[in-house]
Amino acid sequence: MLIMKKTTGYLALLFVLGACNNSASTTAAADSTAAAASRDSAMTAAAIQSPYAVTYSSKFAIDAPKNAESVLKIWKAFDNGDVSAAREFFADRFEANLSDGSQIKTTRDSTLAMVQAFRSSITSVTSEVNAVMAVKSTDKGDDHWVLIWGIEHGRLRPRWQ
Repeated sequence: MLIMKKTTGYLALLFVLGACNNSASTTAAADSTAAAASRDSAMTAAAIQSPYAVTYSSKFAIDAPKNAESVLKIWKAFDNGDVSAAREFFADRFEANLSDGSQIKTTRDSTLAMVQAFRSSITSVTSEVNAVMAVKSTDKGDDHWVLIWGIEHGRLRPRWQ
């Protein structure tokens, strides 16, 4: 926990330092932005030499922030206990492959009902987001991902209530 807090502090410091731009001219700022974009595209193009078989992809690029914002709104609706407030972010059909190998294929309304039933079994939830980013696969078509590092604190409702 202490290591995570220190890391988060260092990342925040880097973002603040990276955001500072004392350039006197717009040209210098544009050159800096172009150099950063070039560096970022070079970083996404570099292949990862993995000693493991990568079953999906290891090629990602930064994606639109709106995707991360949508997922964070879903988290907030869950924290607040009102999953229906995030209805607009769910597709008409929902499919998921679970870690035990089972699959869920259902409608938006059924998905929201299941998630709301689970949320109702918890008296309170608070989430702490340490880092978030939106990425997209560069070799798998139109696949968009949101990566969130955080902690969810919840208290289960006693069964006798």
